[in-house]
Amino acid sequence: MNTVSKAKVFIVEDHPQMREGLRKLVEYEADFQVCGEAVDVRGAVEGILDSRPDVAIIDLELGRQTGLDVIQELGRRSRQVPVLILSMHSETLYAESSLHKGAQGYVMKSATPDEITYALRCVLDGNIYLSSGMRQRLSLKKEGNHE
Repeated sequence: MNTVSKAKVFIVEDHPQMREGLRKLVEYEADFQVCGEAVDVRGAVEGILDSRPDVAIIDLELGRQTGLDVIQELGRRSRQVPVLILSMHSETLYAESSLHKGAQGYVMKSATPDEITYALRCVLDGNIYLSSGMRQRLSLKKEGNHE
C-alpha cells in the first residue's frame, strides 16, 4: 500500500479563534497535518523541539514577545525549522526584519486561505514567500535606497 506522507505543521498563535481557524485550514489540506500548537514563545520552542515539524506558522505578535523570539531561541538550540510568519502588519519593516531573523516567509492575516496554504508550501519547499504586494513594496523601498 502506497501511503503519502503528510507534512507536519506546528501552529503558534495566541488568539484562540485564529489558532482554530489555522488548524482547520491546515487539516483541510490533504498533504498537511497539525502536529502541535502553542500560544507563547516557551510553548512554541518546547513543542517544536518535541514534535519536530516540517514547517511552522508563527504569529508575529505573541503578547510581550514575538514570533522572532521563537526563531532566535530555536537557533540557540540548533533546531532549524522553516518558518512562515503570520502578521497583521503590512509594513515592509516587519517583513524585512522577519526574513533577516530567519523566517522563510511573511504573510498577512488578511490573506486568503489559498494564499496561506500556498505560502506554507513555498516555505516547506525551501523557498522564500512574500505576497506580491509585499515584494513590490520591498522592491520599491530598495530602489529608493542608494547606499
